[in-house]
Order: sequence, then structure tokens, then C-alpha cells
Amino acid sequence: MYVVYILIIPLIAAAICALFGRNAKAAAYAAVTGMTLSALFFTVNSFILTGTTAGLDSVATTIGLSTEGLIIAYVVIVVGAFITWYSLAYIENAGRIYYPLLLVVISTTAAAVISTNLASLYAFLEIGTLSTAILVTYRRGQAFEAATKFIILNSVGTSFTLIALILMFVNYGTLDIASFGSISSNAILVISLFLFIGLGTKIGVVPMHSWVPDTYSEAPTPVSAFLAGTVKAATAFILIRLLFALHPALDVVMLFISVTAVLTVGVGALMAYTQTDLKRFLAYSSIEQAGVILFAVGIGSSAALTGGIFQIINNMVMKTLLFLCVGAVIAATRQRNVDGLSGLAPKMPIVAAGFLIGAFALSGIPPLNGFVSEYLILQAGFLKGGYYPVLSAVLLVFTFPMFAAYVKLFQRVFFTVDKHVKTPEPSHLSIYIILPIIILSVLCVLMGIFPTAIIDQINKLSLAILGG
Repeated sequence: MYVVYILIIPLIAAAICALFGRNAKAAAYAAVTGMTLSALFFTVNSFILTGTTAGLDSVATTIGLSTEGLIIAYVVIVVGAFITWYSLAYIENAGRIYYPLLLVVISTTAAAVISTNLASLYAFLEIGTLSTAILVTYRRGQAFEAATKFIILNSVGTSFTLIALILMFVNYGTLDIASFGSISSNAILVISLFLFIGLGTKIGVVPMHSWVPDTYSEAPTPVSAFLAGTVKAATAFILIRLLFALHPALDVVMLFISVTAVLTVGVGALMAYTQTDLKRFLAYSSIEQAGVILFAVGIGSSAALTGGIFQIINNMVMKTLLFLCVGAVIAATRQRNVDGLSGLAPKMPIVAAGFLIGAFALSGIPPLNGFVSEYLILQAGFLKGGYYPVLSAVLLVFTFPMFAAYVKLFQRVFFTVDKHVKTPEPSHLSIYIILPIIILSVLCVLMGIFPTAIIDQINKLSLAILGG
């Protein structure tokens, strides 16, 4: 039944949006309706199991989808629904391609995370990448330069990923990830490195990260939010599934990933601290978060993967929340430079509260959700032995400038009243902008206070990945 919520409803809605052509409002409402129905049905079906879906489940199996990782796909769909709501109010006079492509990116991202067939996985990844490249150019102007950099660097990543998938097929003799057996350690080493370079480029790992600031800052804010919060995290989960399908994963590869992850955290945090553009600031903070997730991958234990997958889910919620808050500030003031903003908290209290919750969650401050996942990752790192306690300590130190950057930016934009700065009077914000911010803020709190049920599900998933 899940294939209905992940592919059928979003793609039908995308087709309807395309049929509406230049009627932007009708297309927007079709997109919102489609994604909302998909999220609602997905939620209901998660708690009410029916026995009438065997035919649809067989269709899903035929195209290489499975129920493993369904929790990640669920979050992708729910966040995608929030993105369409937000777009309804944020994107004025949307072009005829905006909503169809947005829904294609959402549905293919959700399908990719549960694909167990190498061919369908690659197809979903590349359809999403091409659709994203077109969406990045929506604002035109400097967005063309950003889109060009996105296409060039992601094409390099695509090439490495494709080579890795071909090598997997050649060595294992099957496209089915679940059927992989044992191969030589040299083959595992080569495939692992190609996978890491290919998917690492799409995630924005240092030094393959240079496309991230330009793309996230120039793309429409809803697109930036979905890219930074969801597509990046979903790609990290795909890397986890593929990497640990190569059993055994080599220790030298894991250590290399861990060192690169720590470097990524450091570069992202330090560069974020120097930014004055709100969206570029969040772009570098997303690089820092990519490093935290990858560090869990490099540790490679069951506990680390549980923390890493929880961090992936949390990142979808936390990073999306921050981008939507920044987008609300830009929409209300028509200003995105920190030096041109001050004292917005009394005028935009919900946005200010949402930004503070998102920033604290991403910084790992208890009792928010980011604290739980980062604690699990660091605990696993300190318990791993070898170089990992040192790397864990360095990573922890690198997170401090990121936290300081969040505090500095929040104080400057929302609390400090600078008489020399003429901040534009904020305009009224639509409920379609405010509601996703409220819901995501509440989720950050609830997932931090009551994480047990989610962690139990993730732990089963991490054990299946390591055992499969």
C-alpha cells in the first residue's frame, strides 16, 4: 500500500498540476491536496494494517521497493507536505513547472530511500537530481550560476555513484541489494570509495561541498528547505544502506569516512560563523550536520547507526524548520542580510520561537531531539576505541562555534535593537507559512522528550542493515 502514498498520489497530483498550466493557484492547491492526502493516508496506514494491499505490495516489490526504511520515506512525505503548504503562500505566481517538479522531487526521494534494486535506485536519484536542477533556476538571475555549479558537481557525483553501482552488479551478479553475498576486500574497498565520493558529493561532504552554499542560497526557500533538510538526509541513508550491504565494511574505509566527517563538521561550523547572509549561513550549517551524520556511519556500530539514522530523521525536521523560519523573515521583510535586520522577536514571535527551537535542536541542546541523536552518536564514538574517542572529542569541540553562530545570529536578528538599522516593518504571514513552523517546532520538542518509540524502530532498522 505504501507505493500509493510514496509514488502514485504525488505523481498523479504532479500531473494534475501540469494540466492546470499557468493557473498557479489551482496548481498550488492541487499540490497541497495531493501531498496532504498522501501524508494523512500514510499516517493512518501506519497504525491501521489492512489485508487488501497484496497486489499493490507486489507492484512495489517488482519495481524494487521494500518496507525496510519505510520510516525514512514517511518523514520525507510528511515534510514534503509541509513544503507544499509553505510554497502555496511563499511562491507568488509560480511557473507551470514549479509544483509538478517539486512533487516529483518529493516522491522520487521517498522512493529512493526504500529501493533495494540498484537500477531503480539510480533512476529515482537521477530523476530527483534533474528536477532539482531545474527548480534551482526558478528565480533566474544568479540562480543560473548556482544551477550550473550544482549540475557540474552533482554530475561528477552521479558518475562515481553509477560506477559504484555497476561494480556492485558485476561483482555480486544481481541488482537486488538484499541478495548480495561476499566478494574480495579489494573490490569492497574500490566500491566503498566510489560510493562515498559519489553520494558524498550529493550530501555536500568536504571537499565536495562548494555547490551547497550557492545552490541553497539561490534556490527558492521551499526548495532549499527540502534539499537541505530532506534530500541530503535521505541520500545519507542511501549511503548507509549501500555501504553496509558490502559485508564486511572495511575498517580503513570507516576510519576514512570518520576523519572526513570531522573535517566536514569543522569547515561547516567555522564558515557558518562568518556568514551574514541568512540562507548561506544555513547552507554551511547543513554541511556541518552532514558531517555529524557521516561520523555515525564511520563508527559503524549498531548504536552509532541508530543515532545516525535518528539524526537523519531529526535533520529533516530541524533543518526544514530553520529554513522555513528564515524564509518567513525574508518574506516578511524582503531582507536576508543579517546586518539589515534587528529586533524582530516582538513582531514575529512564532518565527523567533521556531528559529530558537530549531537552532537549539541542531546544536544538541537538551531536551530537544537533536540532543538525543547526537548523544547516541558521540557515546558510540567514545565507546568504539582506537582513534574514535579522539575523533569524537574533536567533533564535539567543532560543534561549539556552530552553537555560537546560532546564538549570535538569533540575538542579532530577533533580539538586538539597533537604532542604526532600519529594519522593514514585517508584513502579515499566511497561515500556510506559520502552521508548518509551529508543527515542526512541536515535533522537535516531542521527539526529544519522548524518543523511545522512534529509537526502538530505528534500532530494528539498524540491526537489519548491519545483518543484511
